[in-house]
Amino acid sequence: MRNSIRVAASWVLSCALVGAACFWAGTQTLAPPKVEDSDVVQESVVVQEGALGRSLSVPVLASWELVPNGAATREGTLTTIDFKANKKVKEGAKLFTIDLRPTAALTGKIPSHRDLSEGAKGEDVSQLQRFLVDRGYLSQVSGSFDRATTYAVKTWQKTLGMEPDGLVFSSDVVFFPKLPTRIVLAKDLRVGSHIAAGTELVSMAAAQPRFRAQLSADQLAILGEEKGISVRSGKDEWEGVLSQPEKGVDNTDTIWMEVSAPDGSALCAKKCDSIPMLSEGSNVLAGKIVVVPDTSGAMLPASSVLTDAGGETFVLQADGTRTPVKVLVTQDGQSIVDGIEIGARVLVSPKE
Repeated sequence: MRNSIRVAASWVLSCALVGAACFWAGTQTLAPPKVEDSDVVQESVVVQEGALGRSLSVPVLASWELVPNGAATREGTLTTIDFKANKKVKEGAKLFTIDLRPTAALTGKIPSHRDLSEGAKGEDVSQLQRFLVDRGYLSQVSGSFDRATTYAVKTWQKTLGMEPDGLVFSSDVVFFPKLPTRIVLAKDLRVGSHIAAGTELVSMAAAQPRFRAQLSADQLAILGEEKGISVRSGKDEWEGVLSQPEKGVDNTDTIWMEVSAPDGSALCAKKCDSIPMLSEGSNVLAGKIVVVPDTSGAMLPASSVLTDAGGETFVLQADGTRTPVKVLVTQDGQSIVDGIEIGARVLVSPKE
């Protein structure tokens, strides 16, 4: 028994001296090494010069109010379309042809409603004559379709590329209250369309479009109190403001916000004509809402900025120096701060 105790004691002592793994009754005992906190190497980064900001890109719908102006007075087939919706139509311009006979745009308050030939009298005749006088085809406006008017009409018809017959059918002209103006062809009309008497042919577009920005519910939440928006069309860009949001009627999360100039006037002011208008009387422009203005300066990870009990923000430099800083902007895990030099090394997620 004493010999057994002596052997065991000797075995334990030898294990302690050599630091080797020992076995007792077939069991191995291993313990992981203990690592002190002071042995952990904290990550650090170099403060870089950078810029942070945030903006939302949203579509802005420009839509023109369309007023029907010019119904067909006779049956026929639309054989050509000779105007562009995004261009202003000038007086005398050929709009289209019906059965290959041209229809022109003229200025006048009385719509074309009857065929005009020698002997006709009335305000519609005067409207026609004012155009002919302006073009130098006629000397005076009398309100009476006389032989001089017939000759003037024939001269004008030659410029339109048609056989000069001296007759002005009701379908030969469309009178507009004001020219030049933008017009669009009636919906579903195209070359080859059959036109019945009374069919609306063209609509006149308002001088200025309505602007509405389209946002999602998530974008509206990010927007906060920001009301400014810039809208771009080609080389033109306008600064505007957003109205109160209105829920769309399509049972989605679409939000519509009116856009106007800061003084409440039309956003595009006197440059509305530069915005292309598509055939349906609208266009989609690029809108930008700045949520966080671009700020440049010393950029570092937001996790490296600490706040003490007194509310002061600071960073710890790699050598342990505590440096007070002022956070200017934080975005996507990065911060722009004032108070630390670019090139300094700071600890990321440091322990106070």
